[in-house]
Amino acid sequence: MPTVVAKGDTVCVGETIQLSATVSNGASISWTGPANFSSVVANPTRPNAQLTQAGTYIIKVTDGYCEQSDTVEVVVNELPSLTVESAQCSLTSYTVRVKVTGQSTLQSSLGAVTSEGNDTYLVSNIPIAQAASLTVKSVSGCTFVKQVDRTLCDANPPQQCVDNPAGPNVTMCEPTLIYILPKATNGRVWSVVGGNPSFTTIDSTGLVKGLNKTGAYKFVLTSPLENCVDTVSITRLAAPTFGILLSPPTCVGDSAKKDGYLQITGFESTATFGLTVGATYDETVVQQPIPANGRLLEAIANPTAAVTYVIRVMTVNGCFAEKKVVLQPVNCECPEIPCVPLQMQRKRKK
Repeated sequence: MPTVVAKGDTVCVGETIQLSATVSNGASISWTGPANFSSVVANPTRPNAQLTQAGTYIIKVTDGYCEQSDTVEVVVNELPSLTVESAQCSLTSYTVRVKVTGQSTLQSSLGAVTSEGNDTYLVSNIPIAQAASLTVKSVSGCTFVKQVDRTLCDANPPQQCVDNPAGPNVTMCEPTLIYILPKATNGRVWSVVGGNPSFTTIDSTGLVKGLNKTGAYKFVLTSPLENCVDTVSITRLAAPTFGILLSPPTCVGDSAKKDGYLQITGFESTATFGLTVGATYDETVVQQPIPANGRLLEAIANPTAAVTYVIRVMTVNGCFAEKKVVLQPVNCECPEIPCVPLQMQRKRKK
């Protein structure tokens, strides 16, 4: 009576199935299995295993008179998968965000791997000039390797962020030189767009410095996690310019006429003004149109003490400039009457 003891195999897709059997000497062997498998050797192989080749394999042996058989199982496990969801490049490195088969793990030959949950991983700080090998390992032990490089950035250009993380566009006025944009959070990074009116910097807190000239400045907030960007502009507007002419009252004898006036010059026709008395501008004053001749006050009487005027001129964009001017009392006096010496002589009558 012939004897046979067979052994199956567990492999991953693409590997080689190795069947084995121990049979008595001189027995004839016949293997059969899924996907039309057959073999007459004791230890046959099936290279490049596929899922359809998994299942029950039967080996039969005969010595010409009697027959014996054994049954074994072959398990073919599917390979894990990896899908690149986004990529973001900088001048020195790039970041790749990938999704893998459920319950799989990820390793990278370069950079740092961070799990984000839901089978998603972020591989960051990969040197820009190097390719990284990403290895996914399933719970069954099967692995899948994918090479990635910076060209992924070209294939996955960032989109416009939907939540506007950079905030709304901003308008500001001279003489302000700094501004604070939203803080960069969740791995986001601020950068300066080239071609701004002056050299500017922005840090991770959103602090912008160097707004030294008027014009539009642009900044970009990049989110590698979301593979999106958001651009914001800061427009620095010029403060209005104007001159002041304060004419004090004139004198007539020892009295001052009420003919003093306060006038501004060199102003924009669309500008408005506010005028207050005192060293500090009164914010409750309502802006008014500037008269065509620029006369803000007329018929000013001679004050008994110095009077300070604060003039605020504002443009239609809300930018303003302030100037102060002081009216001093005018001292009016009559001119001195000249003294003409008289010489008297006594004359006798003849």
